Amino acid sequence: MKTFFYLLLALSTFSASYGACFAQSPSPLVFDVTEWDFGVIREADGSVTHTFAFTNGGDRPVAIDRVTSSCGCTTPRYTRGPIAPGAKGEISVTFNPENFPGRFDKTVGVVSGGGKQTDFLKVGGEVIPDPAAVEDEFPIEIAKGVRVDKAFVPFRTIAQGQRVMMTVGCVNTSDREVALRFEPAEGSGLENSTGGSGLLRIFAPDTLCAGCRADINLGYDLLADTAYGTRYDVVRPIVDGLPSRTTIYAVMTGVDDFRGVDVDAAPVAAFDRTLHHFGEIGIGAEPYVCRFAVTNDGASTLHIRSVQTRPGLTSTLEAGTAIPPGEAKTFEVALHTGEYFAGALDESVIIVVDDPSRPVREIRIKATLK
Repeated sequence: MKTFFYLLLALSTFSASYGACFAQSPSPLVFDVTEWDFGVIREADGSVTHTFAFTNGGDRPVAIDRVTSSCGCTTPRYTRGPIAPGAKGEISVTFNPENFPGRFDKTVGVVSGGGKQTDFLKVGGEVIPDPAAVEDEFPIEIAKGVRVDKAFVPFRTIAQGQRVMMTVGCVNTSDREVALRFEPAEGSGLENSTGGSGLLRIFAPDTLCAGCRADINLGYDLLADTAYGTRYDVVRPIVDGLPSRTTIYAVMTGVDDFRGVDVDAAPVAAFDRTLHHFGEIGIGAEPYVCRFAVTNDGASTLHIRSVQTRPGLTSTLEAGTAIPPGEAKTFEVALHTGEYFAGALDESVIIVVDDPSRPVREIRIKATLK
């Protein structure tokens, strides 16, 4: 109780002192208006300005010490020097709408009388943003005059028996019609995951007229095929018969369909750890090996659906491994340093399991190669 009493006393003393230090006397500046609404303005039209007029209503000259703004987008200009009693002055407030779409309300503080008086002015309005430039909306050029809105299409996880579609926007800014084709290309970031997965479907118009837009639909179809793990497809646009240097990447990870699964009766994969750092090691030496363990803490058998490694890594854990409830499986991951250059290494082993709570796991392997 005594501590609480002293705290209240301290706060009361601070409040009294603060009020005394910052006490303001009435301002002699009499403004015609203190608020101005610019209404609806367009970002493309640039800055707008309103001038606030005032009169010195006091009985002695007054000078404006400074004018402060609540935002860098608002720039004030004001009458300098002493203003005699009954004389007029002006404060012009300029608002720059660039990068300020929508409603805005800004405050300007007018400090005068040696810092003893402060008046507040407000400007507001609504900014209509610039229409997005085609280069902003479609930032990636695949051929002269032909652009797309993205070059990476992440499908994330897709369950067995599902078909999922995603869209890449395309525009032809040229003055001619172009022929379009999109084909799977070679390229992969994971072993056991080729550029041509055979699961990706591409639906695109054969031609695109001058100035026209179109949707390029990419889809993974797991209705007929079973595919666990990551599939990483590379799509190459072909415009007027010429392959583009720019490619579009699509990636997905196939998992079990857990709809209707009783979570309480499902397997649960518990890894003893998911990171190993070898520290500083030499290139070209014998493979460096680390061990991990995965335990099934669930009520039914755990199945390892897929194990995928980056180049330079191998694992003894194999797809198809079954782990009964309460049992564990120990496995090794080997790092073959001859696949890399000197420097920091950060690679992964991607493991897919039939644990509905978290079907995709990542084992990370780090090292500093010298």
